[in-house]
Amino acid sequence: MSNDYYEAPTAKTPLTTIRSTVRNDDAAAVEAGFEKLPSELDIKRSQYGDDVSTSAALYEITVNDLDVAYYEGLEITFQALFENTGPANISVNGGTNVKIVDTGGNDIIAGSIKEFQGVTVLYVLEPTPNFQLISTAATAQDVQDAKDAADRAEQSADRAEASASFSLWNPDDTFDIPAIVIGSDDNYYENAVDGNKGNDPTSTTGFWDRIDFVRDGITSTAIQHFYRNR
Repeated sequence: MSNDYYEAPTAKTPLTTIRSTVRNDDAAAVEAGFEKLPSELDIKRSQYGDDVSTSAALYEITVNDLDVAYYEGLEITFQALFENTGPANISVNGGTNVKIVDTGGNDIIAGSIKEFQGVTVLYVLEPTPNFQLISTAATAQDVQDAKDAADRAEQSADRAEASASFSLWNPDDTFDIPAIVIGSDDNYYENAVDGNKGNDPTSTTGFWDRIDFVRDGITSTAIQHFYRNR
């Protein structure tokens, strides 16, 4: 037998006499293997508990196999019954209420823990004894919302960059081909006729072609290319 903990010596024939040093070496190898095993405390370091809370301000968790007080490195995992609405505490097996903080040591904000989310907290002693929230509350909707926000920010940056190159449409200005202006609706329009004056691109037809901008993801230039909506 050979594994990460112990490598067995060559098997002995029954009734074979061996030197005590060989026997002692075998016993020492077994002892060394046991020393590599995690301690009982390490095995209990990560625990799953049941949430029996009655409010989002205090998460009351019951862990059947935890028979010791809080200790540094203790991990508790549970499925939350409530979404937190602000700072929150946790109590395990009826023990002391302990604050839940983020990885920066700050109070968690509303929505850090979602209803029915699998939550993992880690007990730390520094700078003060707290349970640190080490799981995230990101849902598929959160991810989509973040993507949408990033898209909006990118579009806003594009518009800001493009605005430096194109002027707002002004009814008193005269435009010739191929002038491009920004309408009151924040869309971009290419002039379709020379001597174009007083024709609002957002409400008239035949004078302007609205431009749809398409980013190709290669450069940061605001306008990569456009095509006309005719």
